[in-house]
Amino acid sequence: MSSPSPTRLAPEPARALAALTEARERTLALVAPLGAAELERVHSPLMSPLVWDLGHIAAFEDLWLVHRFAGQDMVRPDLAEVYDAFETPRAGRGDLPFLHTDDALDYLAMVRDRVAAATERLGTGDGLLHELVVRHEHQHNETMLQTLALADPGVYAPPARSPAASRDGVPADMVRIDAGPFLAGAGAGRFTYDNERPEHEVDLPTFEIDRLPVTNGEYLDFVEAGGYRRRLSWSEAGWAWRTENGVERPLYW
Repeated sequence: MSSPSPTRLAPEPARALAALTEARERTLALVAPLGAAELERVHSPLMSPLVWDLGHIAAFEDLWLVHRFAGQDMVRPDLAEVYDAFETPRAGRGDLPFLHTDDALDYLAMVRDRVAAATERLGTGDGLLHELVVRHEHQHNETMLQTLALADPGVYAPPARSPAASRDGVPADMVRIDAGPFLAGAGAGRFTYDNERPEHEVDLPTFEIDRLPVTNGEYLDFVEAGGYRRRLSWSEAGWAWRTENGVERPLYW
């Protein structure tokens, strides 16, 4: 699944609805290979059941676009607490009375029908709430992918795989980045989360970085060469994590 392109929504209803639709298509394509049993079980104590994420996506849109934006009663106000991410830590979500798969999918559809009707009638205002909901759904796609990566081997087979980018003609060397100022964060005039603000300048020391992403084969070479036993290959925090957890290779390798 390719990464979504960050797009600042224009206030036109058609563009906002197209972005919402694209996000929903990604969500449904992501879970399409899975049955209800796999969606409703806890795959890792670090993560929510996947069906909780589906219900949470619907509840978030219900709150921010049906209720806050359109001024209507929420479709399912009774579910607000179940899907409140602040009130329900991940470790306990498997025990919550969350919606089962078919009901969660119905909730997603009902909320979206309300949002589409309200957007066509009211427009989008400044577009920020619609973009918030789009980005939130993309964010949970990433969370769900993390869950699937932690699931037992064989649980998930993606519906499509992107071909690896060609490395032909590109040297696999290190690139030196000279010390200097770097503009971090996000400025005004576009959608941002609070932890991306304010825009500020950071002085970076000189460093080197691989020109190309590390491949599985290259990382396997690192593992077989004793990289998980070589202290110099790790940051202080990384080495502490590796040691405390007895990690000798990536999960499932």
